[in-house]
Amino acid sequence: MSDEIFQRVKNGEPSDLYFGDVKLDNGNVVKGVLFPREIAESNHKDISNFGGWRAYIASLKK
Repeated sequence: MSDEIFQRVKNGEPSDLYFGDVKLDNGNVVKGVLFPREIAESNHKDISNFGGWRAYIASLKK
């Protein structure tokens, strides 16, 4: 991704989100958009059991 596109993405994110390293199950490390754990665990529903955001949103429409 170009620096210009990266900056547009970054500027469009909510202020609590930040970019950081994410370690995958296979051991690879990639960059990702993260949300502070202490905020997520105190104020938001854990949707891990849905397998992802899209599946969670789909479950709300049922």
